[in-house]
Amino acid sequence: MAGRPTGADARGGGATPLGSLETVFGLHVGLAHSAIIQELKRQLEPLQLTPKQTSLLWLSGETPGIAQADVARLLLVDRATMLGITNKLSRRGLIERRPSPNGGRRLGLHLTPDGHAMLVRAREVIARHEAWLTDRFSADELGIAMELLKRIYR
Repeated sequence: MAGRPTGADARGGGATPLGSLETVFGLHVGLAHSAIIQELKRQLEPLQLTPKQTSLLWLSGETPGIAQADVARLLLVDRATMLGITNKLSRRGLIERRPSPNGGRRLGLHLTPDGHAMLVRAREVIARHEAWLTDRFSADELGIAMELLKRIYR
């Protein structure tokens, strides 16, 4: 479309047209994802958290005792990656693993007091990031976009 930045233009760089890639929907989804994640990483940097670590804190805060495997499924990451995320947060004293009340080998994730404090700070960052992202759209556009995106990953 005329007047809309393409390629590096969209990120403030030089004018590099996408050519026939302009019509590849998946490319635009990927570029949007990259822009969103890069900005979120920048905003989370002072907390020394990654987006996935923040999601794990958030889910552990809202669902105390959630299993690491369940978080991995929700966030669409493999178990090994989730183990690394969990280990880093555990080493920082932000979460702890506790045996599940249902027994077995299942461990539940729980926020520590430091984890609760970090989650408060992370939620403030997420609120600013969401405003950075959503202020570009009307409420109706956001609702439509959310439904369309869910069709891709559900």
